[in-house]
Amino acid sequence: MAASAALVLTGTRGNLGGKLAAALGPKYALRCLDLLGGKDCITADLAVYDDSWTRHFAGAQTVLHFAGESLPTATWARVHRGNIVATANVL
Repeated sequence: MAASAALVLTGTRGNLGGKLAAALGPKYALRCLDLLGGKDCITADLAVYDDSWTRHFAGAQTVLHFAGESLPTATWARVHRGNIVATANVL
């Protein structure tokens, strides 16, 4: 992959997404999205399809999707919204 390749990384404020952002940031043009937003990170609720965040996927060479509900004690409603609906919207 070229050094200037645009990568979309979701779940940037989470454990795995944060580690990937730190490792890949110096080498690639990252477009980071997370529910919490933050420095160099676009605030995006991926469970709600919206042009305000979908436009950041345009022209990306790769999408690394790490956003989701990770708590083992989460309710089904949270798991469904954060993992299933959000992933369907990213796809």
